[in-house]
Amino acid sequence: MNQRQRFSRASAKGDRYSGSSGSIAGSLRGFRYTTSMFTGMRFIQARVREEIPEKEPDKIEAYLDQYMPSHSQFDGIAYRAVDKALWSFGKFIGSNNFPLTP
Repeated sequence: MNQRQRFSRASAKGDRYSGSSGSIAGSLRGFRYTTSMFTGMRFIQARVREEIPEKEPDKIEAYLDQYMPSHSQFDGIAYRAVDKALWSFGKFIGSNNFPLTP
């Protein structure tokens, strides 16, 4: 079973993103994908401040189609370290009204 199928099955069973952070809970315990991580990734990719999609299927698609492929630019760095860095950067952008232009 690939990731997309696993996430879809968890969604069908009623496992949901919990809280405002947008993290997946239920059978995917331990997996964290937050708005701040997504915001940090999108700013690095496109210099835009963008939040994670609201609907659960869209969150899964964004994770698989945008977030996971973005990890390739950090080749050689542990995934968890990249996640933590993107989370910190996304929090900073969101809470400090980080300017989008120089």
